[in-house]
Amino acid sequence: MGENTIIFYSTDHGKSLGEWGSGEKGTFDSEVWRVPFVWSYPGKIPEGVSVETPCGTIDTAKTLLTLLGLEDRIPDTWCGRDLFAPALRPKAKADVGDKLSQSDSDALAFGVIRAPVEDWPELDPRIMRVAVRSIGFRLDLNWFTDGSLPEETAQDGSLYDLVADPFETRNLWNDATMRGVRKRLVTAIQSWIDRNPPGAILQDPTKAGTFY
Repeated sequence: MGENTIIFYSTDHGKSLGEWGSGEKGTFDSEVWRVPFVWSYPGKIPEGVSVETPCGTIDTAKTLLTLLGLEDRIPDTWCGRDLFAPALRPKAKADVGDKLSQSDSDALAFGVIRAPVEDWPELDPRIMRVAVRSIGFRLDLNWFTDGSLPEETAQDGSLYDLVADPFETRNLWNDATMRGVRKRLVTAIQSWIDRNPPGAILQDPTKAGTFY
């Protein structure tokens, strides 16, 4: 059985433990964003390999069915990716010399948070917070729940270099030298939202704390 069993281990994300003065979740900080994500399938998945390419639990279903040889059963409506597809098999140690050199969004992870309306009554109820994380950067900003991007003055963005600043202490959103990186990551978010349009629940201003 041990040689013919797929084992997958992960967890729900937890809360911060005092980082940034917070003991909560519902943020895009690394302490909340990152969770264990371990796969084992003898003879099919290389052993002892740790990869840095961002992924998410949304990729679990497609990956599992593909490993089982049931990729023809995967509904077209499912999001996520097969993490062990040849195009997504990175080197054991990622090359971060060009930290945004990927040709598409396969090496990116995305997330959306709707703030509870009662917690932040001053916020526009049409706003959600959207984030993207690559091997080298993390960016988050305001986005409208109808899928459109607010004017730049209303985006309230954050951009961090995860290699030079792993503790995310310097916000590079307004750094002129980061304009290219910022534009590419915002474009990646827009492409992802276009492929996965926000649903009615996310757009309902009375829904509090919705995760997408």
